[in-house]
Amino acid sequence: MVVNVGGWSAMVQDGKFSIKGMYNQLRGKYGKVPWGRVFCKNKASPKALFITKLAAWNKLLTRDELLVWKMVANNIRTLCDAAPESVEHLLFICAYAEGIWSEVLDIIQFRICLLQVLNQS
Repeated sequence: MVVNVGGWSAMVQDGKFSIKGMYNQLRGKYGKVPWGRVFCKNKASPKALFITKLAAWNKLLTRDELLVWKMVANNIRTLCDAAPESVEHLLFICAYAEGIWSEVLDIIQFRICLLQVLNQS
C-alpha cells in the first residue's frame, strides 16, 4: 500500500518523515460532507453529540425498539398518546417536539416547516 503512494521516501520533507503527508496520501482525496459540522468541531456537550449520533443512526432506544425486545407492553408515546414512539416522532412529528423546535427556530430566526423537510426525505 505504501508503494502505491510513492513509497516511504516520497513522504520525507527536509530530511524528516511526514506522518501527516503519509496519512493524507493513504486516505486519498474526499470532499467535505454537508453534515460534517453536526458531529465534528461542534460545541455541543459529548452527551448531546452521542444522542445525536444515536438518532442519526436510528439506534436511539425508543419505545418501538424496546417493544421489539419485549421490554415494554406497547409503543405509544406516553407524553402525547398520539402515535407510536419512534425517533422521527420523538424528535420531529410530536406536537410537543414541534412546539420546542418552533421556539428554537424562532430564537435563531430560522424559518422552515419541519414537516416539509421530513416529507422531502
